[in-house]
Amino acid sequence: MPDVALSGAGSTGWSSIGRSVKTAVILLRHGSKEGGQEDPASRLPGDVQKRGVHEIVVPAFLQFGEPDLAGAIEHCVHHHAERIIIVPLFMQQGAHVARDIPAIIEGARRSHPGVDISVTDVVGTHPLMVDIVLDLVAKTVKR
Repeated sequence: MPDVALSGAGSTGWSSIGRSVKTAVILLRHGSKEGGQEDPASRLPGDVQKRGVHEIVVPAFLQFGEPDLAGAIEHCVHHHAERIIIVPLFMQQGAHVARDIPAIIEGARRSHPGVDISVTDVVGTHPLMVDIVLDLVAKTVKR
């Protein structure tokens, strides 16, 4: 795991008893047979982490890249995360999101019953996607 994903930023979140909960964020990409792990999207975990909201922000790949999701979860647990939030950087709810990711998470939950592991909706369902599309079109028109 890249060291850039860890910093002195404070833990975030609060448990039901008022104690700070160390939360890790995993940004999950599909990966590619063609490589491309060094594309601009590879900077996203570091850029998110630099905002200082979460102490641990790491990448993961479902296929064709390292670390895989199970490895990223283990990394977070090793760094004492009590809550892990996985953000699937996918546009839609497909077979990977419906079957593969939940199966990996279920195994991790069995291995680490004291860690709260959850998954957000895929980024493609976020309402800001409309703004992103319009921004990309506007920038292309201006070229």
